[in-house]
Amino acid sequence: PLPRAPSSPLAAPPSRTHPLTRSTATCSTARPRARGMRRRGTRARSARVRERDRDLAAPFAREIGACVRARRWGAACEAFASMRAVGASPDRFLLPQVLRACAGLGAPGLAAAAHALAAKGGAALAGDPVVGNAIVAMYAALGDVASARAAFASLPDRDVVAWTALIGAHADAGELDEAFGLFEEMQESGVRPDVISWNTLVSGFARNGDLGAALHLFDEMRLRGVEPGVNSWNCIISGCVQNALYEEAMGIFQEMCESKVPDSVTVASILPACAGLQALRIGKQLHSYVLRHGIKLNVYIGASLISLYSECGEFDYARVVFSYIEEEKNVTVWNELIQLYIREGRMDKAWEAYNLMQEDGLEPDIVTYNSFIAEYARAGQKEQAYELFSGMVDMGLKPNVVSMNALICGLYQHGLYTDALDAFRYMQCSGDGKAKSWKFLDNSSPIKPTGTTITGVLSLLTDLKLDRLGKEVHCYALKNGLTSNIFVSSKLVDLYGKTGDMTSAANVFQKIENKNVVTWNSLLAAYKHNRKPEVALKLFGEVLESNLHPNLVTVQIALLSCGMTMALGYGRELHSYITKCWSGGYPTTLACALMDMYGKCGNIEDARLVFECTVPKD
Repeated sequence: PLPRAPSSPLAAPPSRTHPLTRSTATCSTARPRARGMRRRGTRARSARVRERDRDLAAPFAREIGACVRARRWGAACEAFASMRAVGASPDRFLLPQVLRACAGLGAPGLAAAAHALAAKGGAALAGDPVVGNAIVAMYAALGDVASARAAFASLPDRDVVAWTALIGAHADAGELDEAFGLFEEMQESGVRPDVISWNTLVSGFARNGDLGAALHLFDEMRLRGVEPGVNSWNCIISGCVQNALYEEAMGIFQEMCESKVPDSVTVASILPACAGLQALRIGKQLHSYVLRHGIKLNVYIGASLISLYSECGEFDYARVVFSYIEEEKNVTVWNELIQLYIREGRMDKAWEAYNLMQEDGLEPDIVTYNSFIAEYARAGQKEQAYELFSGMVDMGLKPNVVSMNALICGLYQHGLYTDALDAFRYMQCSGDGKAKSWKFLDNSSPIKPTGTTITGVLSLLTDLKLDRLGKEVHCYALKNGLTSNIFVSSKLVDLYGKTGDMTSAANVFQKIENKNVVTWNSLLAAYKHNRKPEVALKLFGEVLESNLHPNLVTVQIALLSCGMTMALGYGRELHSYITKCWSGGYPTTLACALMDMYGKCGNIEDARLVFECTVPKD
């Protein structure tokens, strides 16, 4: 073979890479660059989508925030629905406000939809602690304890806010043992309760009538180094008022004023106690306090003031308050105006207010109808009351236990005892399907009697001395766990006392765990009624030893018992006690009891002196 010619230095160097190989290498370096460009493009598109969503959601977010701050829950939910209709989604800042609005509106369906939206939002929403806490709080506010517990269990980190929301759910449901157990469990897990946690627990016990436990927790809070704020005091005052413990509420309010300055919530909470005690002077002082300190006359204070003045017969003052309320009037305020006219006996004006409320864009609620039902029943106009039940159903409202209580108590007050008992029997049997059908009620949704129902029926049976039926009601109360209600137990003592069965009266009294002045009064009155005044006076001494403060009724029973036994010395001691406790003058009922006592003891001059010192005289 011929030898190869030597390569020329000017010749092109041979290719060291196959063309296909060179092409593949070029593609392999270009591919990452292309993928990076695609990723950057995707990120850019995502950023543009998020920016577009923010721009779409911004006006709705502002509107929802403003509605939530004004507690206009329906408007907030409507704005949220409009936002979803245009394709915008809430972020982790807006969604908690939406959840709060769903809870405030009491719309479980909408709440579940909002929860589902959070779950679909991925870690950015579902994993956010603020959103998670808001979901627990929403279900707690709706009274859905099971869903609140499930939402709580799904939280990766449970802080004091989440624990407090769940404790509140159980407390609101009356499950106080579970609430207290969670409170202890929270501390065992290393989470320290804050003042809001303490307030939630204290409020739960107070609202459910266990004032002793509430006050114990209040003291324990201070021992643990947590300083009670104004809201802490408000919780106890509000709980007392909700359980009609008006004197206790006033005592706690006076104690609070020694160290704290009452706020608008305090005023709105204590005013119903003033109304319940007919303490018009104190109520006027609180009204003056609101004006002097520039506290806004909102719908809560306004409604409470209207109720106070209306209860005390100062109808003109009540109308002035209505006209000066600084906020847009809500259904509660209109209901108070309707109640004002009903108390005045001006049913035409009450119906006029009813129509004006609807012209103002508000729909009457169940409280509105219950007010009219109670008045027509008290007037003996039962057919009109029954028609209102039908009207309520036509409006899409369901009559509740308060509606039935209003009907029963009203019929009883007018003397329509048979009709009142028929209504109670319907409530007893409707759950078993044994009751006669009432055309104005949905018989598929029974209305079970509560402690208030039982108390009203027992009052009726006591007046009629129907002890056999009273025992049947007692059995029903035992079977349904209603005897733990202090008012039911007190009324049972009263029933047995007035029907001469002191053995049963004493037995019921002994089984009452948290005896208060009302329960003692029932037993004292029972012994006096059964011509055993010496036992009543002995029990009065036990009341004083138990650190309870006798009220006007207690002292009146003791004075009448002194007159029956001619215990002049003891009667004079009671007179001194009255002078010390009622320094502004004798209440008329006590003045009559004092004159009765002195008269029966033969001291006519002392009786005359009491008469002359009593102002005003009826």
